[in-house]
Amino acid sequence: MELVKVILAKMARLIIYIAMVFSVFNPVIAKSDTIKIVAPIFGEKLLSEGLSGFWADMYRQIVAGLVSPLEFVALPFKRSLVDFKTEKFDCIWSVDKKLLAQVGLDVTYFIESDIIFESGQYVFLAQGQLEISSLDGLRGKRVGIGGGSSYEDYLRSIDAKIVLLSDQDSKLRMLENHRIDAFIGWTPDTLILEQNAIRKSALLDNAFKLSSSGVAFSCHNTPKNTLFIEKLNAAIKAYKTSDQFRALFETYGASTMLEQHK
Repeated sequence: MELVKVILAKMARLIIYIAMVFSVFNPVIAKSDTIKIVAPIFGEKLLSEGLSGFWADMYRQIVAGLVSPLEFVALPFKRSLVDFKTEKFDCIWSVDKKLLAQVGLDVTYFIESDIIFESGQYVFLAQGQLEISSLDGLRGKRVGIGGGSSYEDYLRSIDAKIVLLSDQDSKLRMLENHRIDAFIGWTPDTLILEQNAIRKSALLDNAFKLSSSGVAFSCHNTPKNTLFIEKLNAAIKAYKTSDQFRALFETYGASTMLEQHK
């Protein structure tokens, strides 16, 4: 009887050992080293659910030489923030810590990559509108903004007529059709969507800058993500001086942005 107990005990230890070894080498059971990255959907030509557009192309160009296993997903803006905050994803692409803080996230335990370039947030005005020197110039005006904009409360306080729009393209088209007097948008997004050179020039000439935000990868501060950021920074340094970087802006009609980053 004692011999049977000894044999059973040894078999149990052997089974546990085999299970441990299997869990290490089986990619399904083992803890994944895959870096999960989310990005906000900005619309066609920018970043679509199908992972096409300017921001998707830039992402692919930056990470092309990395050996880290990556998973890239695009989600609606608010959902991408929530899922990143709750750690369903390791990193979020194209949004720096500064902007994450502005939309209400606690960035204390986030890390970020080097900045690729600075994106600008502007008030774009309809042609023929007087120039403005502050948001107060939008008093009584019809202003297109995205849902959750940090400027919404202030604009309402000065009696601006708020028009909530889901994407940059809708803002641009409503401005051109004189259904709004102004909208708050970003570069290079607005430059990419407005392909008419004359209208593009007019938009820039009559725009009021509100803020800027660095284009970067923001990640949760973990050993795995820290190593990923180190690899990213080396790739970003090479990418910023590459012909590929300039060609991407030219392809999407936003080469004006490059003058700010020489």
